[in-house]
Amino acid sequence: MPPQFTKRTPPKKNVLGLRSGLLVATEYLGRDQKGSAFWLCACDCGGSRIARTDELTSGRAKACGCTNRTHGESWATGNTAEYR
Repeated sequence: MPPQFTKRTPPKKNVLGLRSGLLVATEYLGRDQKGSAFWLCACDCGGSRIARTDELTSGRAKACGCTNRTHGESWATGNTAEYR
């Protein structure tokens, strides 16, 4: 079940357009039941991710997961010199 957000309260810190790694905050989604503000972020690879304000401002949110998939594919397929 997707998280439920409420837009009743605006974000305390507007991070719209903020870049964090490969992500850029594009839309405010609202707050969850605990009060954390969430943003829809676009990744440079074309993917997207939902991230909290604190993840974006601290730099913990860096990508949509595309960097993990890229690393995992090269490791799993053995297409790098390191794994031949």
